[in-house]
Amino acid sequence: MRVTLAQTHFKKALSLLNTIVKKNNIGPFSWVKLRTNGNSLLLQGTNGNVYLTIPVQAEIDEQGEICVEAAELLNAVKPIKMKNIEIFIKSEKFTGDDKLALKTDNITQLIELKPVEMFPHFPNPEFQASLPAPMLYDGIEKVGFAVAKERGPLGHLYIDGRGDHVRFVGSDGHRLAVLKNEYAFDLKVKLYHESLGILKELLKTEYEHVHIGYGESKLVFITNGTWTIAIQDFSVEKYPTYEAVVPPADVYDIVVEFSIEDLGNALKYFMDSDRITLEFISNEFFKIQSRDKEIFIKANVYGLDIPSDSFSSDIGFYLDFNPRQLKEFTDVAGKGIIEARFKNDDEVPAMFKVNDDY
Repeated sequence: MRVTLAQTHFKKALSLLNTIVKKNNIGPFSWVKLRTNGNSLLLQGTNGNVYLTIPVQAEIDEQGEICVEAAELLNAVKPIKMKNIEIFIKSEKFTGDDKLALKTDNITQLIELKPVEMFPHFPNPEFQASLPAPMLYDGIEKVGFAVAKERGPLGHLYIDGRGDHVRFVGSDGHRLAVLKNEYAFDLKVKLYHESLGILKELLKTEYEHVHIGYGESKLVFITNGTWTIAIQDFSVEKYPTYEAVVPPADVYDIVVEFSIEDLGNALKYFMDSDRITLEFISNEFFKIQSRDKEIFIKANVYGLDIPSDSFSSDIGFYLDFNPRQLKEFTDVAGKGIIEARFKNDDEVPAMFKVNDDY
């Protein structure tokens, strides 16, 4: 193998792969595979749960494939400032062992090779549908915060194709986030939570469609035509019927309209609290309080019989929340007015609607 490629592109690809392999740095699952393919150098890495292939454009002088420790290769490339890097196989002077050589204008670094035959098998991708890349990115952004960190069904972001529309769903058993998009999509797939961060990185500069599908060994495949990611689906059972936990609108006692930004800014002051209380004391305000702080949020409150001159009377309508869980929502909800529905009952979940689709 002998190739020359831009250090910036090589470094970016290695950094993305390293976010995967560093989660399971045991044997071949801590390696990265480099393989020439046409006018590109393909980089591959996996932790057994997520498989990622990224091409980097290169000048190919000699074909070949090798494996090295991902962290060792990334550490060798990080300090390089030269525009291009030449990569080739070189025999070490003293031992005669083959090494991977990284050469710039003024330095050559040698890295120990690993046996290619021991590198994990990468499955052949299969695709049955497509989604606009910005839509998939937005779905991960808007509901990914609510996905549980586990291997069961709730540990996956659910893409629920309904034919004429698609819903992105995330839940950890305490929160449920649903985003609806009017787009023809029939596939139902689950994306393991461990893949969501790397997927956002891959998608954030994509503006066209990505192909998506189920394949061998319960793997979900996504590609933009150059990079390809395969994600293990760990849940044996189907995703829960999430619509069943959403109460009808007439269950709620009050409707409150307020600024998403106002709530998000207020919550910053309560991040050291385990619990906050929302108290409704006026038609024009509600109060957020913890043991040692309180902040008033301007709002339109409908449904409670509150005298127009009331501001401090005890009406008895209180709701307790985990401030961090609310803040994760306001961080991704965007700007504008939110409609919230509340019932003074611990058994009825609060509902926050940014619009009819989220």
